[in-house]
Amino acid sequence: MFTTKNIFVTSLMLTYSLAVSAAPTMNELSDHAKKKSQAYSSSAQDAVKRSQSTIKQTIQKNGQFFNSTRKQADEIANRAITGTVNGTPDKQNMIDTGVNTFVFVSRSMPEDVLLTLFRQGLGQHKTFFVLRGWGEGDVNQAFNWVETVYEKLGDVPNIIVYPQLFDFYKIHRVPAVAHQDRDKNWYLIQGALSIDATIEEIRRRNFKHPLSRQWPVVEPDQAAVERNKVSKTDWKKWDQQNRKALAQTFLGTLQLPYSSVTETTSYTPYKILDYDVKDRFGKTVFPKGTKLNPLDADPSGKRTFLFVDGTDPWQVRFTLNLVKRLPDTTVFYTRLGNLSESGVEIYPLNEAFRKSFGVQTVPSVYIQSGNKFIVKTFKRK
Repeated sequence: MFTTKNIFVTSLMLTYSLAVSAAPTMNELSDHAKKKSQAYSSSAQDAVKRSQSTIKQTIQKNGQFFNSTRKQADEIANRAITGTVNGTPDKQNMIDTGVNTFVFVSRSMPEDVLLTLFRQGLGQHKTFFVLRGWGEGDVNQAFNWVETVYEKLGDVPNIIVYPQLFDFYKIHRVPAVAHQDRDKNWYLIQGALSIDATIEEIRRRNFKHPLSRQWPVVEPDQAAVERNKVSKTDWKKWDQQNRKALAQTFLGTLQLPYSSVTETTSYTPYKILDYDVKDRFGKTVFPKGTKLNPLDADPSGKRTFLFVDGTDPWQVRFTLNLVKRLPDTTVFYTRLGNLSESGVEIYPLNEAFRKSFGVQTVPSVYIQSGNKFIVKTFKRK
């Protein structure tokens, strides 16, 4: 559920969320790599087959979803009226039972009017402000706009993008308020005074005239926008590109030189930020120039990472021997090669992850020692 500083953007087609940007720990780096690589199993061929199957299932499910939701939206719109609503949004599984007030808004409203309503909604966990959409771009457009609200108010109320509710209540002009009264019925009133005063008018059943000036809703129906995007997608081309990218990622694309010497060094994974790391509300979490070491979060960890080239038979044997002695070793490969038949759990190494470890040659073994790594490289025998 939403909190005062949490934006949960819901649309008829898609549900999105935005993670707070922060420096990851080494556990998170490793887990992230594992999760991204979990779909890549014993061979590129198997992975491609699974990808094809998933794509077909997704297309089929999307088609069924589009048809059912469009039909549902039409039925709901036909039942929505001003005043008492025949068929309530909670019974249509459109909302959480903890919500009792929706304030319909649009960016067409004067900023001072909109911000005044938002300010009244701060800390009101049962009150949600509803937008019909954000446009043709990605969901970051919505988040960027909400961030500007945060900068001006120092906080944000609960804001959602939910075109289905606009369909349900036939909302074309805003503000408008839907409220579940004490009798558990939902009522819609046009216009808005303060939120509390508007709810009082609903309790008086004063639906004859709009309570205030209203403005047209300028945002598009985001559900229609997303459906249109999907309808224009060349699924065959997308399928081919996805399979090609999947196979390339699975096989590995990096080529690192073989280690020319057997030696032991150390590596401290410091990173000096060249930008401000901000949370979703624009507040700086780590300022530019901050020196971070993810191992500081868990200096007692016992992590071991191996970086190898699976096209080299000697490195494949080296991997098997190391994993036999240290079974918790996490193995990353630059190229798959015969590692696909090794029976070892392995993950493809990408350039960003390589840089985070400072890997220069293969094979390289990284063994955590406090807040740094002991790095061992081995000359091929």
